[in-house]
Amino acid sequence: FEDSRGGLFMDIVRILRARQPSGFLLENVWNLQFIDGGTWHEDEDKRTYGDVYTFIVEKLEVSGYQVCSKIINARGWVPQDRKRIYMVGFRNDLAQAALEKFRWPIPLPEERNVQNTVASILEIDLEETRSFELTERQWDAVQRSSTWQSGRSNHRIVNPNGVASTLTASYKTSFANLAQLVAPHPGDPTSRPRFFTPRECKRLMGFGETHVVGNPNSPNRAYHQLGNAVCPPLIEAIAKQLAESLGLRADTTADASSRRAPDVDDMDVDDDAEEHIDEPGNGGKDLDGATPSTRGSDQGQHQQEASPPLYRACDQPPLKAQLEALTIEQLAHRLQDMGQPVRAPASEEFIRGFKVSRKNELLNQLCEAYASPESPRRVVQRSQGALLPPDGIQSLLVELRRMDWKENVRPQVDASGYCVLKRPYELTTQPRWKVDDPRSVRRRVWEKSEALLRGVSDKAANFCFTAIAVSKNFRGSPHVDKNDRGPQYALSLGDFDAGGELCVEESPFVVRAIETKGRLACIDGRLPHWVSGYSGERYSIIFYRSTGNEDDIVSAIHDV
Repeated sequence: FEDSRGGLFMDIVRILRARQPSGFLLENVWNLQFIDGGTWHEDEDKRTYGDVYTFIVEKLEVSGYQVCSKIINARGWVPQDRKRIYMVGFRNDLAQAALEKFRWPIPLPEERNVQNTVASILEIDLEETRSFELTERQWDAVQRSSTWQSGRSNHRIVNPNGVASTLTASYKTSFANLAQLVAPHPGDPTSRPRFFTPRECKRLMGFGETHVVGNPNSPNRAYHQLGNAVCPPLIEAIAKQLAESLGLRADTTADASSRRAPDVDDMDVDDDAEEHIDEPGNGGKDLDGATPSTRGSDQGQHQQEASPPLYRACDQPPLKAQLEALTIEQLAHRLQDMGQPVRAPASEEFIRGFKVSRKNELLNQLCEAYASPESPRRVVQRSQGALLPPDGIQSLLVELRRMDWKENVRPQVDASGYCVLKRPYELTTQPRWKVDDPRSVRRRVWEKSEALLRGVSDKAANFCFTAIAVSKNFRGSPHVDKNDRGPQYALSLGDFDAGGELCVEESPFVVRAIETKGRLACIDGRLPHWVSGYSGERYSIIFYRSTGNEDDIVSAIHDV
């Protein structure tokens, strides 16, 4: 996920956690399972998965879903050899029944699929294809390429009675070494091999004749788009199975159960208020702590019709997600403290990807321990931070809305923007910056944030911090700030509703949830912490110190 494109997956996780659809379907390159330490084997049971795939599945599972995947070749639906991995997920409350019904689609045998050949998608009109012939220079480059010279010329010219090789986004630009070409027209001895036309590529992918791709000002754009696309006939086949497994019609366009439930009413905050954390998917408990088997039949029927519990105002992330912030050693120690045995891993398990699978094993075991009737209840205790002046909050909010939020220097967290501000240099002369210049905006954000901090108390006024983390719409994302050298100060602002509290784990069975909207709080970010559910716009300001001597962890929250 060092590639910036990998950040898109975290957007998928954010959407799943916020909207909680009944199920989902994802597609990616076939070797995704084996990137970073995995090994492929023809026997699926003998394959080992790499760190990337294990990370993806883990994130989907802690978002409340059970996942199954399969590598499928689209050649059973289109005349193209195109292997991809498809991942189907079902929400935990529906997963058991859905997985029993779900079946991966089976293609027609090739001998019965006689029309699924390249010949069936080729243009007939010679004049329409002439403009796609290779130039003399391009044809010479192909013949001089290593793939042609190594005797693989037969592979470079497509067999009309077979299937094409995988269409890639670089089809037109990688013609010299990789692109598969159509043979010269047999009735024209002067013609040269040619590219597939965009229309032929649409047919190779399974798009309809009227589907519009490309850009009139960029002829190669159509190839790029189609090479990055999915095969609609195969997606339709999988989606039909997914929908039927959930009891939906195959043409259902919107699942009523996945619509956002109305926000809960604002709730009064009481310093001594407590609520129990009993979460769906953790020990089979619902939000009220009852198991499905203890409900009456009429309640069970009503539960099928009601919207599922969503990540609404004041909702906590799933317990597994909260515990994910702990290290493997901390998870093992907690299990032992709860009287649970911890399995010693065998020596042959210590291969690449072991840490991820080991952590997931301990997380599942710890969630089961919390769900045990003998375990104490894990509770939330709510409190408030110190009130900040409304004028100062509004002035800072204006500057935060001016910031360029395209940047996210911490893609692992669920936020639409995240940046770290360092103390600005002292200016001897005022630069001629426009009001919306990013340098000017960030300087004002720093100055106004610091002014709010310094004005609360003598303790806050003397707090030494080295940076300010500024985020927009930070949600959930339990984590530990390993680089902190001591406690941190935090405030939030925006038009978000009730919720958006800063939550920190005080002990294995106590979570402190602090209201920071227009208020300043002090917590120790070296303990697991996150942001509770909310809707609307929320900005957060975190003052922290990452240099100097490290303070001991003495408390989850501190006086301001």
